[in-house]
Amino acid sequence: MTNDSSKKLASAAIEDILSLAPHTQMTEHQPGKVRLKLLWSGVTLAGKIDFGRMMSVVPGLNKMQVKTLARSVIIDYDPHRLPSSLWDDLDRLKEEPQLAADVRERLRSLIA
Repeated sequence: MTNDSSKKLASAAIEDILSLAPHTQMTEHQPGKVRLKLLWSGVTLAGKIDFGRMMSVVPGLNKMQVKTLARSVIIDYDPHRLPSSLWDDLDRLKEEPQLAADVRERLRSLIA
């Protein structure tokens, strides 16, 4: 895979994360595992996201279970690579959309 195509995949994964985040609510978080409830507004969007691509591009994402009918996303991750503060900021995006640029840059630096 060329460097340009890697960058495009990374950018697409980051945008998928940022577009879905405001349509979720964190219901459980412990180091290494986060459980999100999909709001009704995010069900259709979640069905369009390539979570496999997201896992292959974002280091530290170990496992993702997406249960669209249950409106649930369970993510197992490496807390040493993806800090708790990142998950907290993603959860805050629906109330504070101005955080998106900062979160985007943090994700880019993690992927680079």
